[in-house]
Amino acid sequence: MRLLLFQQDNVTRVETMKKAAYSHLAAAVFAVFALPVSADTRVPDQQAQYELAQAYETGSGVEQNHERAAKLYLKAARKGHAGAQAHLGTMYHEGRGVKENAKTAVSWYRKAASQGNGHAQNNLGRMYFYGYGVAQDYKQAFEWFKQAAESGDDTAQKNLAYMYAHGTGVEQDMKQAAHWYEQAAKQGLAEAQAEIGFLYDEGRGVEADAQKAALWYTQAADRGSAVAQYNLGHMYLEGRGVVKNVEKAHALFQQSCSGGDEDACKLVSQAAQGGS
Repeated sequence: MRLLLFQQDNVTRVETMKKAAYSHLAAAVFAVFALPVSADTRVPDQQAQYELAQAYETGSGVEQNHERAAKLYLKAARKGHAGAQAHLGTMYHEGRGVKENAKTAVSWYRKAASQGNGHAQNNLGRMYFYGYGVAQDYKQAFEWFKQAAESGDDTAQKNLAYMYAHGTGVEQDMKQAAHWYEQAAKQGLAEAQAEIGFLYDEGRGVEADAQKAALWYTQAADRGSAVAQYNLGHMYLEGRGVVKNVEKAHALFQQSCSGGDEDACKLVSQAAQGGS
């Protein structure tokens, strides 16, 4: 069985558009069509600006235009809108609609993070973890991940768990690692489901429990985790935590191989050649 490495999740994941915003968004979009194109950044309300920026960023109801999205995010961000600040940080980080600038990204992430925006806190933690736009500082990364995790951000919970598991920026604590992986796993994050499955499989930070391991692996595997598919395949092959099923094991190894897992591909190749 293998533990996943700390993966770079998508920093563009700042906030998803909320259904509750559609009434405001519709009004904002209608206002845009009633005005000259050059006037769309003069929408006065910061929430309307934010929602219209989301529409331009995603192409929802209007033609996708990252430059207009960035301008509208900037308008709302300057007025203190935390969501807009977080999105603007991402756009500067990735160079979408604006010239890429990691330091400016950090500045906007920090403004949003200081207002309690969990996604911005997580992204700021990542900037410190990798040294993007700031000097690399694992302790700062840990602190921001912790704040975001406590506010319920699933990706931050996974990142915090990683730091506890590896003793990065904090003393190693497998119980805390298991706790935070499980919190993220309960929110449906496949990487965290694979991780907590591994910890139950190995009895690290939690009491070993093959059935719980299999359950978490199954959830992660169903969400496309190649590592979980590989590990779950071994459980079916050996009959640990599940009823032994060689055919199911081979199917999982095939899925894992298709997902890019080299070890799974070796097993698939061996099976094709008549090996075990």
